[in-house]
Amino acid sequence: MIRNLSIIFLIAYNANAFGEKPITVAGLNLSMSATDIIAVAKAKSLRCFPARGSGKTTGERGYSCCKSGICTDFRKTSGISFRFKTGTKTVKRIDISCNVTNSCGLEIGEIAKILVDKGIVDYLAYEVVPIIEVNLGRYRGKGPTGDEITVNPNLKTSILDGGITLRFRRKLDRQTTF
Repeated sequence: MIRNLSIIFLIAYNANAFGEKPITVAGLNLSMSATDIIAVAKAKSLRCFPARGSGKTTGERGYSCCKSGICTDFRKTSGISFRFKTGTKTVKRIDISCNVTNSCGLEIGEIAKILVDKGIVDYLAYEVVPIIEVNLGRYRGKGPTGDEITVNPNLKTSILDGGITLRFRRKLDRQTTF
């Protein structure tokens, strides 16, 4: 038993020794606690309030951080929003408005190029996602620690004012037959 624990420790230690770090944007990443994220938001002059999801995310809890008051649409203002994994205090998703990253007015392709050029992520692939009756393009990439970054267009403009989302990779919910 001790031998097995030692092997697990060595594997975990070697993963950290190789310098695998989570994707970090605007000082935020998924390995941070809620307290850490709120501290970053406060340093950006944002005020954080507990929030609950609605619609598809009903029942999810987290925080919404904006310049003043409770955020109604943080993509219009400077904002950060994050949610917890159900029943835990582990952050599963962080949404960052273009105002926080000073990328408002840039096309999502330009934002993706900046993220790659700065070494924040190695590669971002363009994908088209059907949403209701509209096909919406976005860029998505994966980090070394099970995290994922998405550059999303603002749904009102479809091109400009892209927001950035960090989340844990989605797992396939079905078995493949290859």
